[in-house]
Amino acid sequence: MDEVKRAGRVRPAMWAACLMIVAGLGGAAEAGQYSGLVVFGDSLSDTGNTYAAAGFPPSSQHYYEGRYSDGPNWVDHLAAKLGVAAPTPSLLGGTNHAWGYAQSGDGYSYPLGPGGPGVPNLLTQVGGFVLGGGTLAPDQLVSVWAGANDFLNNGVTDYVQVADNIVAAISTLAAAGGSHFLVGNLPLLGVLPATLAYPQSVRDQLNLLTMAFNATLEAKLAALQASLPGVDLFFSDVNLAFQQILADPAAFGLTNVTGSALDDGATGGQGYLFWDSVHPTTVVHQLIADRAYAAAVPEPSSLALAAIGAGAVLALARRRAA
Repeated sequence: MDEVKRAGRVRPAMWAACLMIVAGLGGAAEAGQYSGLVVFGDSLSDTGNTYAAAGFPPSSQHYYEGRYSDGPNWVDHLAAKLGVAAPTPSLLGGTNHAWGYAQSGDGYSYPLGPGGPGVPNLLTQVGGFVLGGGTLAPDQLVSVWAGANDFLNNGVTDYVQVADNIVAAISTLAAAGGSHFLVGNLPLLGVLPATLAYPQSVRDQLNLLTMAFNATLEAKLAALQASLPGVDLFFSDVNLAFQQILADPAAFGLTNVTGSALDDGATGGQGYLFWDSVHPTTVVHQLIADRAYAAAVPEPSSLALAAIGAGAVLALARRRAA
């Protein structure tokens, strides 16, 4: 999968803002800094809300404790790396507000069974949290990751609106006291087992849509970071992680990156990228968590390098302005 190539000239100020996002220069995060993890999003992050409400995903199909995978998902893995408690479902009083099938906005929501209530989408999750008197501690890490279901389940093509929804969610949560935010982009949606059967032209369109969304989201996060002094926006490039896996599966201990372990009748997800036709195996969730951790808790050397880079960009901008 090719990285997004951005056309046109990017202003130095935006490059500096991007460096702040990638390295978290709004306030240097350190291991042990976070008191807990608060999560908003969809099935990639859900640790049991959908299961508690509707018994889905079904445990009879070897889904792990309400996760959409064969084992702990990236939220569980990240919590372990951070040394904090794994967030339990908000429906059960916990801090994980993510739901399977959730989209980014607050409009149409996927019903929980025939005639059932709709799944709370991202903005609905955030709105419900705030209206319910929810506040965030300044030492909590807040994850906001959504968007795939807009494109896959609802046929949305307005990628700018999806990015705007995510930015709106972060802005609302920052006003509720959030200081540290972890935001992921999307892997190319045309490479999922669920979409591999589509005509190539449709898959190409899905990939282009994903790339446009990712580029737009990153630019909007850079602008948002500049408008929120004292708030850290940590960007986790999930798409790049998937690109690297697909380019060299063996390097990650994988042998099958096109099929679904569940559909193939595998007893476990070992060697597979995908557990079902959309969701990754717990092994890949660990890789996602590793990348998220590197973004939210950058190594001191990475912080120094990013600071040098940001300083060089700003110095160049001053010389050009002189």
